[in-house]
Amino acid sequence: MLYLSHKRLLLILLILLILLILLILTAVGMSGCARQAQRTFPEAVVTLPPPTPAPVRLPRFTPHVTSIVPTPAPIARTPMPAASPLPPAPPASPLPPSPTPRIHVVQPHETLLDIAVHYQVSLEALARANGVTDPTTIKPGDLLVIP
Repeated sequence: MLYLSHKRLLLILLILLILLILLILTAVGMSGCARQAQRTFPEAVVTLPPPTPAPVRLPRFTPHVTSIVPTPAPIARTPMPAASPLPPAPPASPLPPSPTPRIHVVQPHETLLDIAVHYQVSLEALARANGVTDPTTIKPGDLLVIP
């Protein structure tokens, strides 16, 4: 017969006990997983708001202003009629004082078109009043006379 010491016998029994416990835990764990797989869960429906588009800053374009110089029409020379005696003209009434001109200081990112729209004047009139031939040449800090 095989003679085993008490220590070796206890060690073998301890190892067998640990293996048995692992086998039992594995079997229980497997059956628990199988039960979980059979469960059905209602589907959760999540409604997200539609994404809002990020604001896009577009560059402002100022239309090119071209100065139109009218060509003078030929003047027809007609003989002047003889001067008839007219009563002397009354003295000219003094002109009313001109209103104080409106001055605008150009701000960053402002165009000549923006200023014209703000003061409700035409782009051409604003450019003409300030001697601007190219509207892209105005810069922040420029003083513009509003007609």
